[in-house]
Amino acid sequence: MAQLVTIPFSRRFYAPLLSLATLLHLSCIAACVILPLFLSYASQSFWITANSYIEQPSVTYRREFILFFDGVALSESGAKSKSFSFTWASDARFNAGRANRSVVVKSYDVDNNWDGIVDTVSISGRVPCSSSEIITTVRGVFTFDANLQNRVRLSPPAAAFVETSVPSVVSLIRYRLLNLVNDFVLHQDNTVPPPEYSFLVDLGPPFQLNFKNGTFPLIWDQLRSDYISRSVRMAAKPVQISWLPQPTSSLIQSPSQSTLFQAGQNDFVFSMKLRIPPATIQYQPGVAETLKSAWIQYFSLAGLITAILWPTWRWMIIHQVVRTHVIADRTPGHHPGAFKGHAF
Repeated sequence: MAQLVTIPFSRRFYAPLLSLATLLHLSCIAACVILPLFLSYASQSFWITANSYIEQPSVTYRREFILFFDGVALSESGAKSKSFSFTWASDARFNAGRANRSVVVKSYDVDNNWDGIVDTVSISGRVPCSSSEIITTVRGVFTFDANLQNRVRLSPPAAAFVETSVPSVVSLIRYRLLNLVNDFVLHQDNTVPPPEYSFLVDLGPPFQLNFKNGTFPLIWDQLRSDYISRSVRMAAKPVQISWLPQPTSSLIQSPSQSTLFQAGQNDFVFSMKLRIPPATIQYQPGVAETLKSAWIQYFSLAGLITAILWPTWRWMIIHQVVRTHVIADRTPGHHPGAFKGHAF
């Protein structure tokens, strides 16, 4: 004869409802259900109130700027004779009365990894100067459009404030070239609300350089303090500042080797690279993300606790550590109250 199916005999363990064995059995079930909830809640990460992720902001240069230059003019003997200052901006009406000193500013974008997001913005400029003039301080504001599009959909204000002075004014070295390297990073004073409530973020009015009838109403300190007061903003972080006595090359070129402009012997040239690294965005997770994180912790702890408690309780019952009434099947599947098996 061929063996077709094997069915083992079962031993069934019974206990009265009002007994120690039943009480321990219900306690084991309750522990497997309730204990993971308390442990996951006590870990302080069950109901997350803040989370973070990494995203590189999508930044576009508006080609809107204002530059402030301070300098000194030397006499024939080389001594400091007088100071001068002037301003140049992207607004043609603002520059109309400054035709005697026409500043040239050009820029280009670089996408290093071809992912459609700008990685570096390079801005270069040429300031006409006489042989006796020295630029000692450069301040500028360049405005951008920035967007976050992954978990948080936000358009924070983006402006790069640049301020630097020559290393030593006493020596009066004729500095003719300024190289700047900055990281354009995201600053957050507060955690951003959940994605479905992003409209509640107080970004303030759009940051723009408002040139009214060819005039600029704000001074430098007021302009910067107004921008820094915003809770979420892009800001330029200086990485490298280099003042050189003279340009290393009279031609300022883009990566494609196309000439942006040609600098004269006495011209002051500045070049700024604005790198845009990935930012760590702090945000409040939405309801779905919060529940997902909570239940993942709960079920992982529940599985671990059940894998420990239930085999232990089963061993105690089988080996009669807790006394119960044992009934063994006389035929496969037979137990009190069951139907009688069919006999051929």
